[in-house]
Amino acid sequence: MFVALSLSMLHNNRIDFAPLRGAGPRYRSAGHAGVIWHSNETAMSIDLQTIMREDYAEISCRGTYDRDTLLDAIDRALAIGEEEGAETVIIDIRNIHLEGPPPGTMERYYLGETAAKIQRKYGKPIFLAIVGKEPLIDPGRFAETVGVNRGAYGKVFVEMEEAIRWLKD
Repeated sequence: MFVALSLSMLHNNRIDFAPLRGAGPRYRSAGHAGVIWHSNETAMSIDLQTIMREDYAEISCRGTYDRDTLLDAIDRALAIGEEEGAETVIIDIRNIHLEGPPPGTMERYYLGETAAKIQRKYGKPIFLAIVGKEPLIDPGRFAETVGVNRGAYGKVFVEMEEAIRWLKD
């Protein structure tokens, strides 16, 4: 069963926004293409598709990697999980592409730390599996380690089947 995103100010399963870092005015506006974050920078986007499975919500992402866009997609995926009553969520980022070098150590640290903060703001724990490809996914799983050490309930995988097995255990 396909479920449309039902977050306020979000339509057509598309998130459009510029990275939150950088100078210039920032504001949100609703439009037919989704939530738009405005700044002096070029907008980045990640398309989301949500499939409610029997045991979990699966959120597939497609687009170009940007740290803040990815963190916003994680936040929205957890919100969908909470809205739908799912205790587990898989975020599939295998179709997120790098246009530059892979994230460095400090960026991976920030991703793990911030993902844990995002996850903690939800009322009950939602177990999170992120499935991606190297080099976006660090072979050493540094961001995962940082997140788990800060209270996140999750794990990072490169194989979807492995993520599904982990969530069902």
